[in-house]
Amino acid sequence: MQFNENKRQWEHITPVLGALLLRWLEFKWALAFGLGGLLYGAFGSRLIMKNTHRPEDEAKGYSLGKITYGISIILLILLFYDKRYVVAGGWALLSLGDGFSTLAGKNYGKTKLPWNPDKSWVGSAAFVLFGGAGAFLVMAFVLGGQPELALGYSELCWTAFAAAFLCAALESLPLKIDDNITIPLAGGSFIYAVSILSLQNFSHAHGLAEGLLLSLSLGTAAYFLKMVSASGFLGGTVIGTLIYLALGWQGFIILALFFLGGSLVTKFGYARKSALGIAQEAGGRRGSKHAAAKCSAGLIMACLALFADSPLVFQAAFVAAFATALFDTVSSEIGQLYGKTPILLTSLKIVPVGTEGAVSLEGTVCGILASALMALAGMGVGLIPFEAVLVVMGAAFLANILESILGSTLEQAGKIGNEGINFLNTLSGAVFCLLLM
Repeated sequence: MQFNENKRQWEHITPVLGALLLRWLEFKWALAFGLGGLLYGAFGSRLIMKNTHRPEDEAKGYSLGKITYGISIILLILLFYDKRYVVAGGWALLSLGDGFSTLAGKNYGKTKLPWNPDKSWVGSAAFVLFGGAGAFLVMAFVLGGQPELALGYSELCWTAFAAAFLCAALESLPLKIDDNITIPLAGGSFIYAVSILSLQNFSHAHGLAEGLLLSLSLGTAAYFLKMVSASGFLGGTVIGTLIYLALGWQGFIILALFFLGGSLVTKFGYARKSALGIAQEAGGRRGSKHAAAKCSAGLIMACLALFADSPLVFQAAFVAAFATALFDTVSSEIGQLYGKTPILLTSLKIVPVGTEGAVSLEGTVCGILASALMALAGMGVGLIPFEAVLVVMGAAFLANILESILGSTLEQAGKIGNEGINFLNTLSGAVFCLLLM
C-alpha cells in the first residue's frame, strides 16, 4: 500500500484530543493513558493505519517516530504532572504545531529556510500559528477556568505562542534529533519555567540602547579583525544586546570574555592546524550558527535570571554555560596543537588528532584552566559568590566529558551535527550547574 504523508500527519495531530482528558485524569490514569499511546505507536498503528508508515519503517517493521511520540507524552506526565496544563501545552505543540507544520510545508512550502533546505517559511509559520493557538486553547481547557499564572489568560496566551516560536525555531535546525522528543520537552520546559517566574521582574531589565551600543562596538571590531563573518556580526549583536538587557554589563563581560578568549585560541597556531586539515573553516571566522550553538544556552539562563525572584542559581548557570563553551574551545584548539595522545573516552583507544570526541591530557588541563578563568570572572563581576566557583568548574568539566562521549558516538555516526553537539554541551553545563547548586 502506498505511503500517505498527509494521513500520517493527521494521525499525528488527532491524539491531542487525549490532552483534554488531563483536566480530570489522576496521575496514575494519565500515565496509563500515555502507556496506551506508546503501545499504539509500537503495535496498533501498524495494524490500523497501514499506509502511514514510511518505506524505511515498513522495512524495519516499526516506526521509531511513533514510538518516541508515546515516550514523550509519558516523559511530560512524569516531569510536569503537578502542573498538568504544562503537559497539555507540550502535547499540543507536538501534535498541532509539528503536525500542521509538516502538512503546510509539504503542500505549500516552496520557499525553503536558508539554514535548512528541508524546512520552509510556510511550515515554520504554520507551527507558530497552530501550535501557539492550540497550546493556548488546550491549556485553558485543562485549567478549567482556574488559571494558575499570575497574569491570567493573557499571560497564558503569549506563553503559548512564545513556546510555539521557540519550538518552531528548534524544529527548523538541522540537528538530526527526533523532534518528537525535542519539541514537547523544550516547549513543556519553557511553559513550566514561565509558570515559576515573575514576569513583573522585566522592569528590572537593563538599558536597551547601552546593550545595543556595546554589542555593535564589539561586533564591528571583531568583524574588521576577521574574527566573525557578517552573519556572525548580526547574530552576536542580537545575543549581546539580549544578555545586556538581562544581566547588564556583568553578563556582557562574561560574553565578551568567552568570545575574545575563544577567538584568540582559535587563531593561535592556525597555520599549523590548517596544514593538518583540522583548522576552523573560513579562516577562523565565526558565523551566526556558531554564535547560536555556543551562546543560546547562556542566553536562556540570563533570561531566567532576569525573571526569577531568586536569580543566583540562574546567574551561576549562565556563567557555567560560557565556562563550558570556553572549556570546549580551549581544550579542542590546544589539544589539537599539543595533545600527544588523544583518546576516545568510550574505548580509551589512541586516535588521530582531530578525531571527533577525542580528548588529550594537555587540552583538558587547559580547558579546566579556562573554565576557572571564566568562573573567577563571574565572581569578580558579582554574578556568583566564591562558593559557586568550584560548582561552575565542576559543571563545565562534567559537560565536556559528556560532549566527548556524544561526539565519539552520535556525531561520528552522523546523527547530530557539530552545532548540535555544541548546543547540547553548553546546555548540559548549565543544567549540571543548576543541579549542583
